[in-house]
Amino acid sequence: MVQPTEGSRFRWWHVAAVIGFCATIFFTQLGAAGLWDRDEPRNAGCAAEMLQANNWIVPVFNDQLRRQKPVLTYWMMMSSYQVFGINEFAARFWSAVLSVVTCLITWRIGWRLFGYWQGMLAAVILPGTMMFTVAARAATPDSYLILFFTLAVLVFVESNAFRWQGEPDGDSGANGKAGPNVTDPGSDWRLGLFPAVLLYVSIGLGALAKGLAGVVPPLAAIGLFLMIVRLENREPVLRPTGRTKAFLLRFMRVASPVNFFRALMLMRPVVGLAIVLIVAGPWYTLVGIATEGEFLRLFFLYEHLGRATEVFEGHSGGPWFYPVSLFLGFLPWSIFAVPVIGETLSMKSGPNWRSAALPVCWIVVVVGLFSLATTKLPSYVTPCYPALALLTANSMVSFAMGTARLGDRWYQTGFYSYGLFAILVTAGMAVAGFRYLGGHWETGLAGLPLLAGAGYLMWCRLCNTPQRRRIPAGIAIASGLFSLVLFGPAAQIVDSTRQTKEIFSVMRSAAPDVPIGSFRCLESTWVVYGQHPIYELTRSKTNDGQMDKPRKFWERLPWISPRELADRHPRVDPDNGGAFGRTSGSAGSPGNCYCRSGLFFA
Repeated sequence: MVQPTEGSRFRWWHVAAVIGFCATIFFTQLGAAGLWDRDEPRNAGCAAEMLQANNWIVPVFNDQLRRQKPVLTYWMMMSSYQVFGINEFAARFWSAVLSVVTCLITWRIGWRLFGYWQGMLAAVILPGTMMFTVAARAATPDSYLILFFTLAVLVFVESNAFRWQGEPDGDSGANGKAGPNVTDPGSDWRLGLFPAVLLYVSIGLGALAKGLAGVVPPLAAIGLFLMIVRLENREPVLRPTGRTKAFLLRFMRVASPVNFFRALMLMRPVVGLAIVLIVAGPWYTLVGIATEGEFLRLFFLYEHLGRATEVFEGHSGGPWFYPVSLFLGFLPWSIFAVPVIGETLSMKSGPNWRSAALPVCWIVVVVGLFSLATTKLPSYVTPCYPALALLTANSMVSFAMGTARLGDRWYQTGFYSYGLFAILVTAGMAVAGFRYLGGHWETGLAGLPLLAGAGYLMWCRLCNTPQRRRIPAGIAIASGLFSLVLFGPAAQIVDSTRQTKEIFSVMRSAAPDVPIGSFRCLESTWVVYGQHPIYELTRSKTNDGQMDKPRKFWERLPWISPRELADRHPRVDPDNGGAFGRTSGSAGSPGNCYCRSGLFFA
């Protein structure tokens, strides 16, 4: 519980400060570094090829169908290309803008659930975390998915679904004595029509950004919360003795088909399906027609069902994968995971436990659903980062005001761990830069904001209680500045060590009819910066007339052998590597390659 304090009312300059803080971190040197393999150049290159061909329906990259993602990301990039030109800044522009909006939405959700300052702290926590900032500064659909997921949750919170009591102007806490409360929804409650329209428009846009990943997780998170809350005031018929039996009974009641169906009906599924189809259906229909159903087949069967049941591109992991990914991706704030978890669990017996239940459901659903999939990537669970920020902000503000239910020793341990982390990061980055980046030890300077933040923490611990209240803001500023330097100047130093610029220059000078191929290794940056389609070569003869058949613009380039390419183009010498020779580096990995060798032909 955090008592209302003077100055906890809404101020426009607070909005300006949050926008300025987030925008500074996300936009500083946004286009200074080149695109990083492999997803960034695929997405940015796809948007460029579509724009140059005046093609707004079929995603195409390397002169072949790009089946991995829907079209919304490409549309947004194409719009920024038309304003800023085709470059790295334009490719990443909307990711940064939408991430700033996500921070503001997170503020509003936190304001409603926990209190004004908790929401504001959650908004500035996000730019200081690793994976969220990566998503904000990358030409990928992740920032789009995070935004639409978070927007759907905001619409739910702001709707009549569960009326969070009390005006936010006077709310500052959610641990039992002050802050918002929730009324009993009652069995006759349903999501209002207008909120339902807004919610499902968000879901539909998520479908255009990431397919089913933009539809199922947000609906499942909200649905799970509804299933839990519906039973709050309904006493069970049986009253078992023992915690285990009581837990099992409650779980069975929550997960029962009847409870699931009733919660589903509260969410207006018919209206929702209609709105999602109105928003996303036209493009899926048009791309299906344009590709004769090929995109829909590959996208839903291969990219969705396939990734759920098989390991793609070696991306696998056990049950530990996403907990570890969240801990590393949420650094340095994940250092306080123990007190945050403890403070969250302590709310389960309070009158405002639902304030914590919603972000917990949010996290559990996202991590649980993607843990079931066989293919795993850290970016898959980035939509739950705003929920992590909300719970962390609530815990840190409770500590700052002296109302945390956990003892101070847990937070003090976190402060010392933060200092140790700052030392290790600073030293580690300096050593890594010196050894692997051509003597650039100055990359270690990225850790200076963390060291300054650790010093500030120690100073505050030696001062009186009023100084204690500044600790969360100090950590947020230090962590944000660390992200700014790490993904700005430090990333630019890494980018300067790339060794592929000469290859790109030769590729760009080649005539359009000159074939270029790669052997055993094809990085997407080669296609983007070489500005030339690239054949993928294989050892065995596989042509079987493929190159002689008329190829539709969205079909993939045929796999052929170096000898086949040489037979069709006498200028190619398959024995000495052709005009370009061998390369031991890739645009995203200086000095080495993701596979054993890369070989160009021309």
